[in-house]
Amino acid sequence: MTATAGIIIKNHECLVMGACTYPLGRTGDSTTAEAKACLQAVIFGEEMGFRDLVVEGDGLIVIKKLKLDSADRSVVGNIINEIQRKIFSFVNLSFEYTSRKTNETTHALEARVYNLTSSSYWIEEVPTEMEPTIVNDQRRLLNR
Repeated sequence: MTATAGIIIKNHECLVMGACTYPLGRTGDSTTAEAKACLQAVIFGEEMGFRDLVVEGDGLIVIKKLKLDSADRSVVGNIINEIQRKIFSFVNLSFEYTSRKTNETTHALEARVYNLTSSSYWIEEVPTEMEPTIVNDQRRLLNR
């Protein structure tokens, strides 16, 4: 299975601070793909200089593993443990589960570049065709 991570960093007002697509290469299963995508999100946030980051993902297994205090010994354990080591680079780094429906923008970004061979980055913007989806996310957030 070849996978691509779509990562969007938004502030508390749902404004885009940065976005990227990152090829994950061949992954054995969806849990591994979700764990690798989560790692890339943390790395991207770290590289952008953010010190307070909430990573949202729709991979419930990965999010649950990241919330545990113990070392993970599963097939994705090395990735989970690497993400947990990065916690010390942040003042606050937390992980939250979000349903696939509320994670629509990220999946649309991933679908845009399914067979990606190199990373793409956007600072304070997203690809033009993604803007309507971002606006929908902002409306959903404001109507909570």
